[in-house]
Amino acid sequence: MTKMARTVFPFKLAATEEPMTAQAGLVLRGEFIRGLGFHRWLEQEMPKPDSKRGYTAVQHVLPFILMLTGGGRSLEDLMC
Repeated sequence: MTKMARTVFPFKLAATEEPMTAQAGLVLRGEFIRGLGFHRWLEQEMPKPDSKRGYTAVQHVLPFILMLTGGGRSLEDLMC
């Protein structure tokens, strides 16, 4: 089993014989994006919701990025 030195999300990597979906690698892309500090940069650069109850830019952009890298083609792919 290979462990990552430092992780952002609370999970561990392990080899397995279990079948996996094609989207199994998206969690590593999400961790890579967080490790780069993209969410902090996005929070600094984008305006906050005016109502103080709306979604933040991070909550909009990160699922969109992961959807596109996972093979999604349109915004409707996020609504499943």
